[in-house]
Amino acid sequence: MFKAQPRPHEIILFWTYLKHFLEEGLPLGMAFKQLQLVLTRKPWPQLLQRIERNLLQGKKLSSSLAEDKLIFKSDVVEMIAIAEKKGNYPKIIATILDSLKWQLQIKQTIRNLLRYPLVLLVTLIILFYIILGYVIPQLQNYLSSLGQQGLPLATQALMTVAELIPFVGLVLGGGFLWCFLSFKIPAPMFRKTRFFVEKNSHRLPLVGKLYNTLILINFIRMLAVLLESGLDLLVSLHQSIKIVTNSWLANELTRSKSCLIQGEKLSVAFKEILKAKPMLSVLIDLGEKTGKLSEILKDYVEFEMVQFKAETERRIALIQPALIIIMGCFLIWVVLSILLPMYEHVGQFNL
Repeated sequence: MFKAQPRPHEIILFWTYLKHFLEEGLPLGMAFKQLQLVLTRKPWPQLLQRIERNLLQGKKLSSSLAEDKLIFKSDVVEMIAIAEKKGNYPKIIATILDSLKWQLQIKQTIRNLLRYPLVLLVTLIILFYIILGYVIPQLQNYLSSLGQQGLPLATQALMTVAELIPFVGLVLGGGFLWCFLSFKIPAPMFRKTRFFVEKNSHRLPLVGKLYNTLILINFIRMLAVLLESGLDLLVSLHQSIKIVTNSWLANELTRSKSCLIQGEKLSVAFKEILKAKPMLSVLIDLGEKTGKLSEILKDYVEFEMVQFKAETERRIALIQPALIIIMGCFLIWVVLSILLPMYEHVGQFNL
């Protein structure tokens, strides 16, 4: 049985209420008791009771949160550990809230932008399935009953596609399933496939560069947040790498961290990774010289997000008419493939 998971807006609500209770001067244990009165959907009651019990037994809040890794990510746990050392829970929680709201906003933006193209794509796939799976076999039977010879090229091509489509669909479906399992199951048999896909993800048409840009933006933003929270550069870098979902990029960042340990500047350590982002390399160097690295990185993230959204909208604006054109061309092809042999048969009959 799967354990119920809270929605993103519920997690934001949890941190909002906790920040409010702590600002009012309530102790942590009492704050979690109050949270149980306002968060009543599963799994909050059981989760909050466990955390309250741990706090009363002297256990740290960060340790209690770390037990639910699917709800409280490692970066959040690390920031709460910082709050425990400095005693400034409301300020750190405000930073966590900003980060969670930012991530939710990005997801909603991408979801809204992709909704219409996905509807078109699903419609196109269903259309292909119905025509190639049902219409074409009926057409073949009909033409066979007529004894039609010398079919038009369009009709021959459509029938060939109909015969090949099950094999092609099986191969593509198997490939997608293997890639999906590679990202969902951390088994050795899938590790090489996942690493290969992530290493070459930037080569994917239309979405590859956008995907990698978003991962890099998220990493830079977390680095800026942790630096602003008071962590030193090495610890901030170590924790920021944990949220990078691309394992190949995470390995490259880890190598850069090793260069940093050896005494290199951050801008030099990131030189290879930031070849495609020369402006970021310059800004990091400037931030190291001025001591305002976190502020400069946050400004860069805001700028990049505006560019990311604009570029995403531009590419989706190109995808939508392309899908409509493909759908129209396919329908024209099908109509011609059906009508042309009938027209020729009628012509032969009249003669």
